[in-house]
Amino acid sequence: MTRISIIGGGVSGACAALHALQSQALSVTLFERERRLFGRGPAYSTECAHHLLNVRAHNMSIWQDDHNDFVAWLERKQYGYGANDFVPRKIFGEYVSEALATAEIRYRDRFHVRHEEVIDLEVGTAGVRTVLRSGKAEMSDLAVLALGNPRPNPLLVTYLDQKARDRIVQDPWSPSSRNLMECRRILLVGSGLTAVDVVVDLVRLGYTGTITMVSRHGLLPNAHAVPGHLTVAAPKIGGTSALSLLKAVRRFAEKSGEPWQYTIDCIRPHIQELWQGLPHAEQGRFLKRLRTFWDVHRHRFAPELGELLKNLRSDGKLRVVAAKIVGIAVDSNGAEVRVKRHSSDSKTFKERFDMVVNCTGAHSPFGRPGFELLDKLIDRGVCRPDKHGLGIDTVGSGSVLGRDGGITEGLYALGPLRKGTLWESTAVREIRAQAALLSKEFAEMASFASPLAASGE
Repeated sequence: MTRISIIGGGVSGACAALHALQSQALSVTLFERERRLFGRGPAYSTECAHHLLNVRAHNMSIWQDDHNDFVAWLERKQYGYGANDFVPRKIFGEYVSEALATAEIRYRDRFHVRHEEVIDLEVGTAGVRTVLRSGKAEMSDLAVLALGNPRPNPLLVTYLDQKARDRIVQDPWSPSSRNLMECRRILLVGSGLTAVDVVVDLVRLGYTGTITMVSRHGLLPNAHAVPGHLTVAAPKIGGTSALSLLKAVRRFAEKSGEPWQYTIDCIRPHIQELWQGLPHAEQGRFLKRLRTFWDVHRHRFAPELGELLKNLRSDGKLRVVAAKIVGIAVDSNGAEVRVKRHSSDSKTFKERFDMVVNCTGAHSPFGRPGFELLDKLIDRGVCRPDKHGLGIDTVGSGSVLGRDGGITEGLYALGPLRKGTLWESTAVREIRAQAALLSKEFAEMASFASPLAASGE
């Protein structure tokens, strides 16, 4: 039996484990140090029922060969949600956790869960040695890095006294974010989906103060359209320029006469191929100049959240400012923030807030808390950053490339770590597809090795 170690027990690791367990030739050990995040990760461990999935239920199955599984599970649970509903994220987390718990019972002889921290992977000809914080180590034939998304990069802040740190929330999911209700003026650095989550949380708790979002372009994510799909022939889009690709998408959306969201959804299955067809320089140009505009159209939220934000802005309770933060000085009474607006005069002005929350979202995983294992592997040349520093270099179904560009035999990755290679690699739809490919490859490797093992060679 081929032994697989999976490092990371969020949704990426859960999908990898569950798909691998479908082959009787594979045994799996899943490592997740935080019990709270097991099967959920940060996004789906929220307890707020108003934090909704950004995708309709019919697209959220964790199984590549059964896209209706989540909807069927909701029906069995009698939660009252249908295929086109935006379900609370906490319920999706329950769905994944329950699938893992069921697998622990069904596959008890070949599925093991370890709530321990993996501090190193020693990859060699005899397999992979997984080294734990406790000092123990376990051997496996293959290992999968399923580390998920990192927390936001910390804001650069000048602290003026000892209590100043209480006025900055560097991690919007940390317990310190609960102190926000006591503040009258809150600044959210960033205007993406993380910032929207914070706003939703504050409104749910009855917050009556004012909220300001500041981001480079001052753009909020867009809302999903009513359920539907293109009724005209799908566009054939190609090219070697990021700008020309986006212009082609826009032209088609305008000509179709249907909601532009349908066009984005239609080309999504081809995004990985389009990304890999762009020269490296064009990928970099997209990341630097076009990414924000793409993200607010691609990563959308439920229509009801769009209405909420619209009402908050019209009531003067929410401001969204296009500007660059050039300095944050914090004392025990609040934060003085220096901001340069994107306008012709480009003047810098100061504004004071009671609390500042870092909502800049996930960035590079390197040098970030919780990703020390990745840093160690890179230092040894076991893997290397991708060309854009979004994750690590991979090929094929997820084989990891080492410092010299060769495949590190026995080591694989999936999910957000492959973003630089695939771009579209963070949503459940792509993660389950990657998990299915990995499990198929692992099963084929196991069947190839078994005759040798049986003959004693």
